[in-house]
Amino acid sequence: MHRQQVALPPATWWSSNRTYVLGTVALTLVVFAIWHPGMSGGQGPQELLALSPGFNASHVPDIVKAPAALGKSKAENKVWLRTHEKLVSEVSKARKGQGLELIFYGDSIFESWMATEMGEETDRFKDIPAVYTRNYGRLRGGVFAISGDTSQNLLWRLKNGEAPEGLSPDAVVILVGTNDLSKSFVTKLDKPETANAVAQGIVDAATTVLASDRETAVVVLGILPRGDKAVEAPALRYILPNKWSGVTESVNAKLQNWAEWQKRATYLDCGAEFVESDDKLEGGKRLKKELMPDALHPNGNGMQAIAECIHDTLQLAIPNLPVIKT
Repeated sequence: MHRQQVALPPATWWSSNRTYVLGTVALTLVVFAIWHPGMSGGQGPQELLALSPGFNASHVPDIVKAPAALGKSKAENKVWLRTHEKLVSEVSKARKGQGLELIFYGDSIFESWMATEMGEETDRFKDIPAVYTRNYGRLRGGVFAISGDTSQNLLWRLKNGEAPEGLSPDAVVILVGTNDLSKSFVTKLDKPETANAVAQGIVDAATTVLASDRETAVVVLGILPRGDKAVEAPALRYILPNKWSGVTESVNAKLQNWAEWQKRATYLDCGAEFVESDDKLEGGKRLKKELMPDALHPNGNGMQAIAECIHDTLQLAIPNLPVIKT
C-alpha cells in the first residue's frame, strides 16, 4: 500500500504564521520609512543629521549672539543686518518684476561674485564680477550671499525675507558651511557631532529653499578644501590634508547622502578642482595656490572653475545657460 501524503492546508499555515509575517512586514515598512523618507515626499534621512545647533528665528543670529567668540564686533553686526535688509529689498523688487532664473546663496565665496564683503566693495575680488558676467550675465540672476555667514545665518536670512518664494528660479545654488567650522566648531573639529551639526544646518537651508518653491532645482555644493592659516610658514598653509580636511569630508559625505533621496536636489563636490598632487609632501596633496591664493577664497580663475564644475547640472534646469571656458 502507498501511504497517502497530506499537504498542510494553506489556511492552517497562515493561521500558524500570521503574527510573524505581519510583524515582519510592519517592521520592514517602518525601517524603510525611516531610511527613505523621500519616497513619501520627505526631505531625506534627517536622523543622520540629528545633532543640529539650536535655531531661534525670533532674533538676528549672532554672528550676533556671541560676537567675542565669533570675531564680530557690534559694528560688524549692524553692517550684516544692513546687508541682509538690502538683499531683502532686492528679493522684493525681483518678485514684483519678472522673477529670477538663477540664485546663489552662501557666504563670502559667493558674495565675491559682486566684488563685495558684507555689501561693501573690495578690491581683492575685483576680477570676479567679470567671471559672473561671462557665465551668467544673460540670465536674470541673484546673488544673496554675505561674507562670514554660517549655515545658521543663511537659514535665518531665508526665513526672514530672502527665500525664493515668488521668484520662480529655475535653479538655486547653495555654498555654505566653511564658516561653521572656523567659528561655531573650531575647537571641536574632531568631534563626530560637529559634522552632523554642520551638515544639518546646510540641509535645513536647502530644505527651506525646496519648500519655498515647488519647481526649483537646488544644487548643494560641498564645502571646499581650505588651507591652514594658523601655520606660520606661508608655504605650508596649502598642504593637505590638514585640520579641516577630515570634518570637511564627513560633512560632504552626509550632504551627498541626503541629496540622493531628493527629487529636486543635487549634490556636487567641486573641491577636486582646487587640489593637486605633490609627491614631495607627506600627504601627497596641496591646494592650488593659483586658484585659491589666500588658501580660502577662490580668485577669478577659481570661480571660473566652480562655474564649469556646476555647468552641466545647471544646464538641466536652464537649457540656455551659457559658459565660456577659459
